[in-house]
Amino acid sequence: MPYDTDKKSFSSESLTFRRLSKKEKYVTLLEFCKKHNQTPRTYKRPEEERVLGQFLVNTKALTKKGAHVIEKWEGVYLKEIANYEVYQKDPIIRLNEILKWTVFNEKTPTQSSTNTKEKKLGQSLNSLKLSHKRGKLNEDGEILLNQILEYKTNHQRTRDEKLKDVVEFCRTENRTPKQHVTDKNEKRLAEFLSTTKGLLKQPDFVMDTISQTYFDEILTFAPPTRESRLEELLKFANTYRRKPLISSDDTREARLAAFLSKMKSALKCGQLSIYEATKVSNILTLCQIKTREEKLDELYTWITTNDRIPHFNGTDEEEKRLAMFMNNIKQVQKKRPKSLNSTERIKIKSIFRYSIGKRRA
Repeated sequence: MPYDTDKKSFSSESLTFRRLSKKEKYVTLLEFCKKHNQTPRTYKRPEEERVLGQFLVNTKALTKKGAHVIEKWEGVYLKEIANYEVYQKDPIIRLNEILKWTVFNEKTPTQSSTNTKEKKLGQSLNSLKLSHKRGKLNEDGEILLNQILEYKTNHQRTRDEKLKDVVEFCRTENRTPKQHVTDKNEKRLAEFLSTTKGLLKQPDFVMDTISQTYFDEILTFAPPTRESRLEELLKFANTYRRKPLISSDDTREARLAAFLSKMKSALKCGQLSIYEATKVSNILTLCQIKTREEKLDELYTWITTNDRIPHFNGTDEEEKRLAMFMNNIKQVQKKRPKSLNSTERIKIKSIFRYSIGKRRA
């Protein structure tokens, strides 16, 4: 039962479910069936599954006794839910699914896997093996089970061979395989690589020398981590003493500029660790990135010295940069005036007042 006999000791899941309308209960039940590819069970530990399972059992019991008349819309839901019960009860359907997965992944599913689908299929395979031992499988079921077990014996490849395939893919494509792609072969390699990474985190798992050599080579093709990118950015700042430009023809510099922009936003929002925040601050200092107030002072000095406002078509790089900054300030003043502090507002007013006066003169 999802709750005790004492009315005061209902579980939170049970109380939440009881407050739903009948249609909402059926919708929740069907969503569970679609997500888990099975009907909920009353003896399972997750409270949500037990509550849904009890609701389904009670509905069937009341209908059987004639205490509940099924409406037309209820019948539609119950008919769809019944399809998932057929899947659970029919071993042929489950064995076909396991065989299909085995052929595609070139191995039998294991219940110790970190992949949810593989784990569920591994549990089904173990239960079907037990049914076979007890003589509960029919002839068709036994044929399918033997096919799965024979495939494991004859076709299952070693970890070394699979890692070699991943290495060959990395050498060809100059990257590691991705899971969310249409190519089935790449998807299979990516899933195997993800499983291997999960196994390496376990303290008892030991990889042999050949596999370790392949795996180390695969890591060289992996995308750079945030820490390695920060190191690369720091090296750039130390060498050139400026920030990388996103408009640069050098793809490496443009990539670093985009990454620095993301890091600045993350630093402002407090999304970086202490180590990363310190590193980004050091990079910004080395790049000599000025604050908005310092840039406003520079703009005002330039206008008073040259007795005109900067233009985009100017010959001097500094003039072009200041013209772009002045245009950005106008946009900020229009769209995000609250982001400006009082000192910045005063400086902007004096700059525009001076520039308007010069235009009129």
